[in-house]
Formats: sequence, structure tokens, C-alpha cells
Amino acid sequence: MGELSPSKAFKTLTKLANKYNFASPNINTKDLFNRKEFRGYIRYLLPLTFHVDHNVKLTIDRFYPNNEQYNIIEHFCNNDLVYDIGIYLDKKQHNYFFNHKNYNKIKKYLSNFLDDIKTVIDLTEDTMMKEEDVIYYLKKNTHARIKLKNILDVELSHIKQHRPDIVESWFHYQEFRKLIN
Repeated sequence: MGELSPSKAFKTLTKLANKYNFASPNINTKDLFNRKEFRGYIRYLLPLTFHVDHNVKLTIDRFYPNNEQYNIIEHFCNNDLVYDIGIYLDKKQHNYFFNHKNYNKIKKYLSNFLDDIKTVIDLTEDTMMKEEDVIYYLKKNTHARIKLKNILDVELSHIKQHRPDIVESWFHYQEFRKLIN
């Protein structure tokens, strides 16, 4: 499964594209393969549109490459959120926006907004149930453990049959199997 790690994913997909004759990933998107999707429910709120005035709008969204817009998040944020989220501004509106009469107020508002998003994401990640918590729950709950076993027996039958090496590499699945035996 290491072939899909961030450091190898682009190369792996390029190799598969050549082998199976589908479109290779674009070299301009290679940086996206090195990013991890940020967790937390806040991502389901995106994209958000911030209307500066009737001429300018900013789009707050997950990070993505864009040729028609600038990602200006670094003007408002100085934490690791800049690797996950972008604030996109049409290139034609760049000068107008940065010279806007309310630019300083907008900057303060967006900085505070992004700080609050970061706080919510951090809190969500800190309180999110981890794999070990799930194993502990299944250890204590026989009904849930048996129900999950029955589901996984059906859903994983193909991969167990054809790629048992992959199943063997799943640490938490192996921990779950120990609870059943």
C-alpha cells in the first residue's frame, strides 16, 4: 500500500495510466499528491463565497491549482491551514481588492475567521475517535463486533482471496481479527 503514499502516488498513477491506457495525472497537479486531506467536518461547508462588494468576491475552498485565480490565503493566515485551504481571487480583481478602502477590515475579519476554522479543526481532530478507540469499543461490545465481522467477511472476500498480502498489512484489521478468534 506504500505505492499510494504521498511521496509515490503521482508516479504510481502515472504508471497505471500508461499500463491501462487512461489519462495520466497532469504534472501541474503533482503538488496535490503530496497533500493530505484535512479532517474535520468543516470541509463540508466549503466552498464559501465572501462578497467584498458588488465587484469582488473571494472563494474559500480546499486547496487546488487554478490558472484564473490567485490563492491569496497567505495574506490572512500564518498557520498550517495554508496547505489545506485556499482563498481564491480572480486575477483581474487583484489590484482592486488589495487597494480596497476596507482591505484592512477585510484582512482582520478573514484572519479571525481562519483562526476560528483552525481552532475547530484542531478540536475536531483532538476529539475524533481514533482507531484504537474503535478497537476498544469492539472489544467491549460483542454485538457490534459480530455485526462488523459479518459485514467485513462479505465485503473483503475478493481482496482476501486475491491479495491476502494486502489484508495482512492492515494492522488495525489484524487487531480486530484477534478479538474474534
